[in-house]
Amino acid sequence: MNFKRRSITHKYIIAFIMLLVLPTIIIGVFINNVYMDTLIENSSQTLMQALRQITIGVNNELTRISLTASTISNDDGLMNLSKRWHNTSDIGEKLELSDEINAKLNFIFNNSGQVETIIFFFKDYGLYNYKNEPIISEQDIKEMDWYREILKNRGNVMIMETLKSFTYNSMHQYVISACFSPDTHEAGSVEAIYFAFRLDNLESFYSGIKIANKGKMLIVDNRNQILASSDSSIIGKNISDIGFTNGIIQKGAHVVNLDGQKALVSSDTISKTKWKVVNITKYEDLSEGVQKATRIVVLVILLMLLLFFVFSLMFFREIILPINNLMKKMKNVEKGNFDETIEVKRNDELYQLGESFNRMVRQIKRLITERDLKERQRHQAEIEVLQSQINPHFLSNTLNSIRLMSMIAKIDSIKNMSDALIKLLQASFAKKGKLITIEEELSNLDSYLYIMKVRFGDRFDILMVVDEDIKDFYVLRLVLQPIVENSILHGISELEKKGEIIIKGYKKEQSIIFEIQDNGIGMSEEQISRLLSGDYPNSKGFSSIGIKNVDQRIKLNHGQAFGLQIASEIGEYTRITIELPVMHKKEGEIVCV
Repeated sequence: MNFKRRSITHKYIIAFIMLLVLPTIIIGVFINNVYMDTLIENSSQTLMQALRQITIGVNNELTRISLTASTISNDDGLMNLSKRWHNTSDIGEKLELSDEINAKLNFIFNNSGQVETIIFFFKDYGLYNYKNEPIISEQDIKEMDWYREILKNRGNVMIMETLKSFTYNSMHQYVISACFSPDTHEAGSVEAIYFAFRLDNLESFYSGIKIANKGKMLIVDNRNQILASSDSSIIGKNISDIGFTNGIIQKGAHVVNLDGQKALVSSDTISKTKWKVVNITKYEDLSEGVQKATRIVVLVILLMLLLFFVFSLMFFREIILPINNLMKKMKNVEKGNFDETIEVKRNDELYQLGESFNRMVRQIKRLITERDLKERQRHQAEIEVLQSQINPHFLSNTLNSIRLMSMIAKIDSIKNMSDALIKLLQASFAKKGKLITIEEELSNLDSYLYIMKVRFGDRFDILMVVDEDIKDFYVLRLVLQPIVENSILHGISELEKKGEIIIKGYKKEQSIIFEIQDNGIGMSEEQISRLLSGDYPNSKGFSSIGIKNVDQRIKLNHGQAFGLQIASEIGEYTRITIELPVMHKKEGEIVCV
């Protein structure tokens, strides 16, 4: 049977929680819930009383607006002046009549600044505005729903829902609107009057809102649009924008979730317009008293935790921390860090455990070192074997060339051919080390190229551009010959035109760069990938060292940052770039710069 293992720390903490912390939390939660229920009930009653006062104040204010609109609409003198202004075409008379109309309206409102605009609409066409002008056409206004509705209810003042102001005054975007249509059919007379009053000047709204000391106060119309609020940033928004996702505000006091936060929402209805006066109080604002009690409970828990930590300090320091340190170092060893050791200054079981761990790590490190050494020796042996392999086909071809030359008795050519072959064989079988100078590597390459020029005649040219200041640096033996051989046998041997191989060598920052480029048949991306991923030796070349082998030798000796790169275009060229580290001899040893 498998049991889930738990640490000593885990068991110790669980025991503490079960005996002390958990009972304290349960008692604290019980007291908090009972107190919150009582607090919510008392807050609900207080808020509903405040909302009723606000409702009465708003209702009285709307009644006052209605009476003001009715007074203006039933002022025969004002109506006659408006009619005369509309019917006259004399500019001077219009100005005089405008001054009289404005004077009457200023007298009625006592220049209070409360009015946003008053617009008189006439039966045939035309309008007269007091204060701000409309920003939309008369025809568009007359096609609005409220205009059509007021024409059906002549003689009655209608309080409209809050509308966005359609006048040029951008300081008061939302207004309380009223409209009235006189009961007359006389041509040229006033057909309808539109009144707009500013929200920020309706003192009864704000005096009512100030009654409540907590929460956010709203006045919401029948379309769930916010008319007024103690938070000016939400005026004009829909209640769904502040968390009422279902768009419903229930009358009375209820606890709801608004945008993921609990809040007490209290609501009452204005009888005249059926608008709602709403108070939103967050739980955190209601629970100030509860938070004090909660802080006391938290303080008690913190004191118990302090006592727990003081009591447990010796236990953790003497047992848990050394064990955790040992586990951490064991995980580091699992990740491959075998330099970890444990120093335990004590004389008990943990000391013996630490010493056993140190012995184990030392033994693992020694075994890995021995394995790596053997692996490197094996790779070196394989490389030396590959370097020393001479292709019999190459020897056969070379000897045939020598035989043919002897047949035609060209003694100097036979000597040169033999010297070149001997020099190549000496370079391949030499046992003086795997590193030679670049000058030696180029000399060996010259011998090889001499032989290949004899074999292929004048079918290709060699252009060698190597900086003089790099020739004393060291490189791996036979890194250039296999690359050049690949260019000759696979790049230009099948060309109908004359081939050309350009060999460049230079120093770039901390690297030696060789570029071998031919104008041969080129290679596809697939061929390049196969050439680098699979070792394809030259069956007719000097040795069995292929492109992949050269790349592996470089990476094995110098790291993954160095090696070969191949760029080619079918029918155009192939360019192989070799990147090697800068190495020179210092105090008898070859070291990297």
